[in-house]
Amino acid sequence: MNLVRALNTSDEVRAIACAGENTPMIDVMSDLGVSVAPCRFEAVLDDANRNTLGKSLFRKIEWLIAIVKDNVHVFRFTRENNVDYFIARLPLAFMYSAIGARLAGAKVIADADFVASYGTGLRVLSWLGLFVSRRSIGQYRATPQDLGGLAGRKMEAKGFEPIIPGIDTTALESYRVVRDGRKPAGRDAFTLLCAATIHERKNQRILISAVKRVAADNPETRITLKLCGAIKSSAYHEAIQSDIAVLPANLSVEVPGWCEDVHQLMTDSDLLVLSSRDEGVPNVVQEAMYIGLPVLAANAGGLSDLIEHDETGWLAGVDDVDAWARSLSFCIKNPDEMTAASVRARSFADAHFGLEVWGIKYSDAIRRAG
Repeated sequence: MNLVRALNTSDEVRAIACAGENTPMIDVMSDLGVSVAPCRFEAVLDDANRNTLGKSLFRKIEWLIAIVKDNVHVFRFTRENNVDYFIARLPLAFMYSAIGARLAGAKVIADADFVASYGTGLRVLSWLGLFVSRRSIGQYRATPQDLGGLAGRKMEAKGFEPIIPGIDTTALESYRVVRDGRKPAGRDAFTLLCAATIHERKNQRILISAVKRVAADNPETRITLKLCGAIKSSAYHEAIQSDIAVLPANLSVEVPGWCEDVHQLMTDSDLLVLSSRDEGVPNVVQEAMYIGLPVLAANAGGLSDLIEHDETGWLAGVDDVDAWARSLSFCIKNPDEMTAASVRARSFADAHFGLEVWGIKYSDAIRRAG
């Protein structure tokens, strides 16, 4: 949706979104002024990513028929809307359906979202889309390596180009103003915000271990850690509850689940922390940088494309409790460095995260596709 809005900031491009029939997304995009046309898609991706296709020959045949149907739908969509370029976003727009667009005469741009968690079936489908594409785009530099195998090599062969996605900054302006008026963090109290789903992949337990250590070493500082995110794994949630059953007297850990007011929480916090084992380019980090909230994140996926260590934020090794504890202690003890890093991060966000900037870079990539 934001990509269509970004592309339409250019007078040279008319972008239209292809969305599933009878879905709320069509109304949402229409209300935002995004041109949208309905597409029909079969239930293929979930089966591919769950690797459920080996259960029966009948299921495999059914799945292949669904792929053919999807490509027929996209073929018709491409012809009916006079599409010159078909941007197949993986996995959100079913990259394998790009075959239908190519057969209809469109030039295909393969755009990969976060790829590290793809199952084997989905990686095979990715290769199909990449095979018929003119050019490949990813959200971060290591996308081909994270995709791996034939699909990763095909992505590199298609002139891979990393382009950081844009975010809608207009909704963040009021929070930026509030953040500007906030006093710098002090040594007496420090609030950490982790906005991520409660799941093994997000790795909050390593963060809890590090914060416990830091709290014990800094008894004069009251530390609050807020783990805001939908609970995707009940077992992992139970493990977290066990981890926080006994805490240092100066540490409190809150696990409220999904938080609607995450931007407000950003204005009230001292540091955003994201300890994921793998990531693409998470919006929450981009938004924090734009608002002016310092960020400490795991050195995984596309996070190093957003954060320059010790300049616009801090990066710590995945599962490295010592590194996390050192970085957290540094942030608590050096409020001036925190402020300086947030200023530099905001400048980077202004230069790279806007929808118009995204649209310009993407339009240039489309032109290079011929």
